[in-house]
Formats: sequence, structure tokens, C-alpha cells
Amino acid sequence: MEIKDTATYPYPIWGLNDDFLGAEPEGIPTMSLDPVANEFIFDYELTTINNGIARLIEEDKARYKCIVECNSTYFLHMKEFKEPKFQIRIPTDKVFKKYTVKVLVVATKNIDACDYLEVNELYEGLVDYPKGAAVAYIDKIEYHTKQKDNVSDLSQIFRSQPADVDEVKYSLSGARIVIKYPQDSKEYFESTENNLPSVIESSFVFPALVYALGRLSEFIPMIDTIDWAYYLKNIVDDYADVKNAPVDSDYKMDMQQIFDIAHYVFRNLHTDMLKETKRIIDHALDD
Repeated sequence: MEIKDTATYPYPIWGLNDDFLGAEPEGIPTMSLDPVANEFIFDYELTTINNGIARLIEEDKARYKCIVECNSTYFLHMKEFKEPKFQIRIPTDKVFKKYTVKVLVVATKNIDACDYLEVNELYEGLVDYPKGAAVAYIDKIEYHTKQKDNVSDLSQIFRSQPADVDEVKYSLSGARIVIKYPQDSKEYFESTENNLPSVIESSFVFPALVYALGRLSEFIPMIDTIDWAYYLKNIVDDYADVKNAPVDSDYKMDMQQIFDIAHYVFRNLHTDMLKETKRIIDHALDD
């Protein structure tokens, strides 16, 4: 549901163009992360109440409605509430880069000849709302995701594919970092990926991350269109804050910084690889 403040509607909308008399809608949005459930938690509390709209809700003619939308993933989630304080959960793997949360009040049925709303003289008299119409446009908040919010889903940064190459190559020209490996290695790669994923991460993905971090400064001017650069910049910024280890503003880093950041992303990667490898070896020896 898209409400434009430049448009004229046949019914008044609280929060739009002074359609209603009195205070405009205000609320307190809070976004947090549940790392266990891998979900964003959006809490909202409306702090100004319009008595007429509150009456519509009390009479079951309208509801608060929260809409979460991500254009990159085509994710759309809507939920209605009767109370002006509510919570909605958003799976982190359903949103990418940027998403919006809108808070409205919508008519849940046709509202005919409503005579108790305090509205602008343009709408003076009896007010009608068709079912589904926006009665109030309370808030619109834009959020930007960071890869640290969903580190388990590195597919948003990396993609691997067999290609006509003699050795492993990395491509940085697209939205993702593409890891290209020889066509005749496809069976071995997929078998290892299924049975020893940490070997793939340490042998293919980790070096790709190091390579991309080394060239990140070249792509900083293009972070609006190059998704992997957008995420890596966020990762570097997060590392700098957490470790109190600032990097240069142009994101040019020495090799020690690059490896430290790569290990920050892949915590315990090489230890996990050794454990997985030992498990496979022990199993083979037992047989």
C-alpha cells in the first residue's frame, strides 16, 4: 500500500496533508535482532491518539496495520493489530540490503457516513471509507541490513560456479563475489561442499573474501549498485567499532588488517575444518 503525500484522496487520512485537525500521529519504533531465531524484532508504540480513529478501531471498523516490504527479495508481510502497541518479527533471510516498515490504520469494512471524525473542512460532513482504505498514515521507517545480522547466510555475498577456467578465479564485477572453479572439478567440489563445508569455506570462500577486502577501496564509490561491496563495507565498519581498530576512510587496508577482518567474519573456521576432516578420517579408519 503506497500513500503519496502529493496525491489527493476522496477521504481524509490522518497524518497526510493536515487532513485531520489536532495532533499529527507520532510513534516510537524499535528494531532489534534475535540472533537465536535469526529474526529482526520490530516494536512500535503509537504515542499520539486520535479519538475519532480510536473509536473506529474500538467499533471494529478499522485496525492498525504493519507492512514490511523489501524490493530486493520481493518480500511482503502484513499484520493487523487492535492495540496501538505491537510487535512483528521479520526473518533475516527474507530481507536484503534495505527494507521498509510502514504503520497505518486501515478500514476493515466499508465505513459509511461517519460523523465523529475531526477533519479538515475540505472533508467536512459525513466521511466514507471503502474497505481496505488507509484511515491513517502513521509512520514509514527505512532500515538497512548488515551482513553481521545474518552471517550464516553468506550466499548474499558469495556464489560459486563451475566455469571454463584452469584454476580458481574470483569475479567482483556483479552483485555477488563469484568463485569460479574448473568444470572438471564440479563433482569433487559438490561432494566436498556436502560433506565438508568448512573445507570449501576455508579453501575457496575465505581466500575470496581476502581478495575482495583487498580491492574494496576500488568499489566504495559503487556500493549503491554493487551489493557485495555494500556488505563488506558494513562488515569492516562493524569490525572497526567492535575491535576499536579504525581503518582508513578510503578503505585501503594492509594485509594484516585484511586477514584480521576475514577471521572476524569466519570465526574458528580453520579449527572447524580440522575437526570435520578428523571426523571423516576417523570414520574411514574405523571402516
